[in-house]
Amino acid sequence: MESMIHSVQLRDVAQEDLVIFFAQQMDPAGSHMAAFTAKDPTDREAFMAHWARILADDT
Repeated sequence: MESMIHSVQLRDVAQEDLVIFFAQQMDPAGSHMAAFTAKDPTDREAFMAHWARILADDT
């Protein structure tokens, strides 16, 4: 059996990622598995406000 080596690289979240994150948040199966979910996963304004706070925090 051939050994497979995989690597994962993490990067900072970019503004362009938010469209994908929002779509993932609305996935019923994903929401069911998530430990923490939004009160209203379809509320784009609340989602964007949440991520604006996260992206503005340098810590």
